[in-house]
Amino acid sequence: MIGNHLNKDFILKSSAMASTNFIQFASISIILVAISNHSGHEQAAAYGVVLSLYSLLLMLPIGLMIWQISSFIPALIAFRKSQGEIKEKKLSEVFLLNRTFKKYNIFVSLGMLSIWILISILTLGFDLLPSYGVLLSILPGIIVSPFGYYYQGKLQTAQHEKEILKGALVAALFNIILVYAYLIFFKTDSIHVDLTFIGASQSLSGILLVLFLAKKARTLSSEFLEMGNSKISNKIDLSILVKIISGSVDGIILSAIFSISIIIASHNSPLDGFIISLVVSIMRMIVIPSKQFGLVGGRMHATGQLDSIATIIVSSFLSISTIALLVLPAYLSVSSTQIPVFILLLMLIQIALEPASGVMYGFIKVRYGPTKGIFSLIFSYIFMGLPLLLTSYMMNFSSAEFIWGILFSIRIIFTILVIRSVIVLKAGS
Repeated sequence: MIGNHLNKDFILKSSAMASTNFIQFASISIILVAISNHSGHEQAAAYGVVLSLYSLLLMLPIGLMIWQISSFIPALIAFRKSQGEIKEKKLSEVFLLNRTFKKYNIFVSLGMLSIWILISILTLGFDLLPSYGVLLSILPGIIVSPFGYYYQGKLQTAQHEKEILKGALVAALFNIILVYAYLIFFKTDSIHVDLTFIGASQSLSGILLVLFLAKKARTLSSEFLEMGNSKISNKIDLSILVKIISGSVDGIILSAIFSISIIIASHNSPLDGFIISLVVSIMRMIVIPSKQFGLVGGRMHATGQLDSIATIIVSSFLSISTIALLVLPAYLSVSSTQIPVFILLLMLIQIALEPASGVMYGFIKVRYGPTKGIFSLIFSYIFMGLPLLLTSYMMNFSSAEFIWGILFSIRIIFTILVIRSVIVLKAGS
């Protein structure tokens, strides 16, 4: 029965991108556990806050990549189907798109730099971190990250997902080895020095990933994407910025809510802050890879390569269950800090519901447009979640269990609204 709902090409493409996400978030969880075991909860919680803010910024280049892929695919299809003079015209449109993406990558990179400086000033002003050197040392990785997503978009368009996976593996191993070597052999008594080095390691791994992807993109992606003499305007089109933000608004909202949750829990105690940062990183490691099944499934459903939504649900459930069975026992065996049983139970329930939640939300974004389903997210996390979190802070109910209970409740509301959106959009298509 399950075999009827599986599509080999869909499984291979989704699995490659899901594995890429898994590796990236697994490295974060491994490093957080290492910091906690070697340096204590305060340092681990502080780095968790920084990584959550870092993830918030990364949503902008991810939105750019989504726009890049969704724009490139129709242009390439039109080019391949055309003939004669029309084919040359379509090729010119592809040239123009490629140069446009490069221009907006530079713009997004400068924007991220400006936002990170603002975040650093606010963090200093509100005294949210025990050390601030990490905000500077992680900056080079932030500046180059849009170019990494640009090359990822090119490689995905050229159907070279495995090369992205290889790059993520190399960068993650580099980061983990460097951090572990430092903590074991060179660790100091200064939280400032230690966090600054760990942030620098994150930056170096990000730069390494960009260089790897750039090299592969030049040799493997379609050569004509680098050709042509099309000129583009230096002006920034506000409608394109809206598309970029639309593609990343879900990640921005989620990362902001997680950052606030970690900060509130850290206010209660460093241990609570560490537990929330670790649970967030573990859930991202399990949940975000499965979202690729929704993104890839939406793309293939839109082009007629995939007919059944059941394929997406079944495949993502098998994927997320497998990852959870690998991740949770591995964590429990190596960490010196155990996650409370109540939180573990809520995590398992959320994992079981994820194919109908985050996966289907990813499907909606690609299949029906980046703004579709956005109401579900804004209502759940902004109108419901944010007031609950701020209330918990003001009333001093900010233990790890209480904060995660709020985040779980928000996710249940979000799941119900996403299921409703899928039913409505499918009926109307």
